[in-house]
Amino acid sequence: VPHTYDPTTHPAEPGYSIKYNSLIEIRNARFIDADHDGVIKAGEECRITFEIMNRSSITLYDVQPTVFDVSGNKHIHISPNLHIESIAPNTGVRYTATVLAGKKLKDGVAVIRVGVAQGNKEITSQFKEFSLQTRRR
Repeated sequence: VPHTYDPTTHPAEPGYSIKYNSLIEIRNARFIDADHDGVIKAGEECRITFEIMNRSSITLYDVQPTVFDVSGNKHIHISPNLHIESIAPNTGVRYTATVLAGKKLKDGVAVIRVGVAQGNKEITSQFKEFSLQTRRR
C-alpha cells in the first residue's frame, strides 16, 4: 500500500525543486512483482503503475513521471523516466516503470517514490511511496 506525502514538507529528489500544483493528481499507484507476494527478490522483474490526472482546465505540457529508489539500494534498477508531451484538461495517462532487482540484492527494505515533475525539473504532484521488503531468494 503506497503512502502519500505532501511535497511541501518532504525533500525533493536530487536535481528537482518543489512547485506544488494540487491539480495534478497521482492515483491508483500499484507495485506488481512477478510472483505477486509484494516482496522484491533478487533477479525479479517488477512494475510500478500509476495514473497521472490533469484536474485543471488547461492542458499541461512537458509532464515527467518520476520513479526513484530513495533508499539508495545499488541493486535496484528502475527504467528511465519518460516525458509526456501533454495531458488535456480533465484527462489522464497511465504510466508504468519497470523495477529490476539485481542478482546480488540482499534482505532489507527498498523505498520507491513516485511523483510528477513538469518543465524545469519541478516536482508538481504529491508523492506516493512504497516501502517494500527485499529478499536475497
